[in-house]
Amino acid sequence: MTIAAGPTPRPGILDIAPYVGGEAKIAGVDKPIRLASNESALGPSAKAIAAYRALAGEIHRYPDGSALELREALGRRHRLDPERIVCGAGSDELITLLLRSYAGPGDEVLYSRHGFLMYPIGAQTVGARPVAAPERELTADVDALLERVSERTRIVFIANPNIRGRGGTRRSRRQCRDVAHLLEGLCARRAAPRLGLLPAGRR
Repeated sequence: MTIAAGPTPRPGILDIAPYVGGEAKIAGVDKPIRLASNESALGPSAKAIAAYRALAGEIHRYPDGSALELREALGRRHRLDPERIVCGAGSDELITLLLRSYAGPGDEVLYSRHGFLMYPIGAQTVGARPVAAPERELTADVDALLERVSERTRIVFIANPNIRGRGGTRRSRRQCRDVAHLLEGLCARRAAPRLGLLPAGRR
């Protein structure tokens, strides 16, 4: 009896190295705080604990997938249109949504060398080619990023603040806006018109 081979993943999927989280062991420390995994050395917020307890009897309910109340609260806080805010189950989901929407086979996804590992992993899952720009003193090098923008570039990822990379660096709101403006001008001359630029966040 011949057993048929199982389904075959798309080309390149099996070549993706799995994501490896930050080190979680320190000699002499029972439960070290992993800052690179967004763990807080201060513990959970008292307000967050109170909110969870207040709704503990409702956790069997399916949540609002559109996160309307959260988006409205964020909109009021940051003076943004809630319709322009997207919420997700962590940054991984939002990165995946961006990549599935704007990148695919034959495209390039540009990122800073020591940025979040999910940038190149996510790019590979949609068939795009991840392009890493070298950094300067473990900080995103704007000139290096701009030099690597090509006609195939669809997304440029810049982790800010870069708590998951090696540098732990942060760029100001003005620097983020400068990068966005430089990219916009460069893309008008060099890259394809469907390269998307997201406005820099208020930091």
